[in-house]
Amino acid sequence: MASKSKLLVAIPAYNCERQIGRVLSKFDKDVQGLIDTVMVVDNQSLDKTVENAIECSKSLKNVNFLVWQNAQNYGLGGSQKLAFNYAQKNGYTGLVILHGDDQADIRDALAALRGFESFGGDC
Repeated sequence: MASKSKLLVAIPAYNCERQIGRVLSKFDKDVQGLIDTVMVVDNQSLDKTVENAIECSKSLKNVNFLVWQNAQNYGLGGSQKLAFNYAQKNGYTGLVILHGDDQADIRDALAALRGFESFGGDC
């Protein structure tokens, strides 16, 4: 992948303390080599989603990691809008949205991530 790509994976989450670790554990060396930043967007969870995300992020050695906690619960769509705005303001060239409750596996997107430059996509 060309060095000009800067990919953000945003993970909206609400009360995902039991699932967020599984989601983050799928960011293996191959996945981490294709992205720049993983961002958990918490919607004011009432459980330990934030704490578990921070603890599980310790296994992410080759990417930036941050947790963004919304001022209120903006829902999935609101969190996606915030992720798009963050990506745009911070110079990311692409964005992947991944659910915090383990509905999908980031490894299923490997082919698309590897072909991002040639595809010419942005999200």
